[in-house]
Order: sequence, then structure tokens, then C-alpha cells
Amino acid sequence: MGKRRKTRFLLACTAALITNVLWGLSFIGSKKALNSGFEPFTLVTVRFAVCTLVLLPVALLKNEKLKLERKDILPEIISALTGVTVYFFFELEGVKRLSASTAALFIATIPVLTLLYAVLFKRKRPSVLCYIFMAASLAGVYLVVASDTGKDSVQGALFMLGACLCWVTYIEICHGLVRKYSLLTVTLWQGIISLLTLAPMCAAEKVDLRTIPLDAWLWAALFLGFLCSCVGYILNNYSISKLTSIGHAVFLNLNPVAAAVGGWLILGEAMSAKGIIGSAIVLVSLFVLAWTERESGKS
Repeated sequence: MGKRRKTRFLLACTAALITNVLWGLSFIGSKKALNSGFEPFTLVTVRFAVCTLVLLPVALLKNEKLKLERKDILPEIISALTGVTVYFFFELEGVKRLSASTAALFIATIPVLTLLYAVLFKRKRPSVLCYIFMAASLAGVYLVVASDTGKDSVQGALFMLGACLCWVTYIEICHGLVRKYSLLTVTLWQGIISLLTLAPMCAAEKVDLRTIPLDAWLWAALFLGFLCSCVGYILNNYSISKLTSIGHAVFLNLNPVAAAVGGWLILGEAMSAKGIIGSAIVLVSLFVLAWTERESGKS
């Protein structure tokens, strides 16, 4: 691996790390917003309205080429549905029924599902090292959330599993899109398409936005909308363009770690020694996994 390629790899890992820390903390933000009066589709609509309102003027000022080839319109629509509309329906319904850290734990199954997809449909033969560090990463995640006292439900678990399957599909589709179009173009169209599909469902929830307190709006618009959606999706799509599907997916194991650490820092929840050790295991194992799965021209 040349020096320039190593730099791109490290930048992609950094982008994936920042994204998944933000998205892990988003479980806390979503929980707080939902508990303050937001409904799931209304919350997601606010998130991606902010994202689109930020990205659209940037694209216009840069004279970004936003036109998609006809054959790429359907994949872009599917990426918006699986990465935003349907994904967040499942995730937020799961978050409503589970504690934030337990809901985030389910995201740790995405690397395993991505690996399974690659083995079944792409004839990939992962190394023994890949399996070992995948197991280590899951073990670290388990240590982080082992002391969680939230009341799980079968319904919540099924919703979160649906979200995970959506994200595996999103990763695979985005790999093709980000190699043909700029990150800004892909992300902006995902935001616009998601808003069009979310609008009717948002209207059906009939939420009186005037009754929602200011702190919930700050979580929804500033943190979830700008940081997690606008910045997060740009960084996420960048990491997808530079890492393999599995190399990118392993960073999702940071979600439950960030959720647990965020609960400790933001909500004052206790974090045990097991949680600290588990966080360290996840960080080390996901970097090794990403390194072994680094881009080699094909994914």
C-alpha cells in the first residue's frame, strides 16, 4: 500500500469513526426528542429538512452537477428508502421500545450481516483473522451494554433487525453510486427523495410542533439534523467510497459504545469497568478489521 493510499485509508477510517460516534449518540438524541413530543416520521423529516436546506445552497454555489444518469435514478431512490425512510421507521420504532444502548447494540449485527451477504452473494472468502476480530468486536460490544437495565421487547428487537437489514442494502447500493457521483450529489438526492417519501407520513402524525420544548428542537435540528444527518451522511458516504463493505460496516460497532459513553457523559448513567474494557476492545478490533479489509481495487 503506497503512502497516498495509506493516507486515504486513514482518512476513510477517521470519517467512519466520527460518523459512528455521532450516530451512536443519535440514539440518545432520538430518545430525548421522542420523549419530548416528536413522533418518528416527524423527527426524521426535521432531520432531513435541515440536511437538505444546508446542502442545497452549497451545491448551487459550487455549481455541482446534480443530474443523474437514467439507470442510476432507481438505485438512488432505493438508497434513500433503505438508508433513510424505511431505516429510520424501523430504528425509531425500536428506540421507542428499547433503551438507547440496547437499541444501539443491534447495529453491531450489521458487520456480521454484511459479511454473510459477501460470503453468500459475492463469493467472498474472509480470512480467519477477519472472523476472529469480528467476534472480538462483538464481544467488546456485549461488555459495553451488559449492564443495561432497559426493558427489551420482541417488537423492538424485530424493528431494530429490520433497520439492520436496510443498512446492509444501503451500503451495497451506495458503493456503486459514490464511485460515479460526488458525495454531495449522492447525499443531497438522498435527502430530497427521503423528504418526498416522509412528507405524507409526517403529515399523518399531526404533531403540534408548537408544544415541543426548545431543548428537544436543539436535539432534533442542530444535533440530529445538522451533525448526524448532514455531516454524518457526507462522512459516511466518503468512507463507503474508500473502504470495502465489510471494512466500512465494522465501524458500526462504535454505535453502542458511543451510546453507552454518551449515556454516561450526557445522562449521568454509570459506566462500569466492563464498559471501558469493552470500548477499548471494539476500537482495536474494528481498526484491525478495516485494515485487513482495506480497498484493493475491488470490494
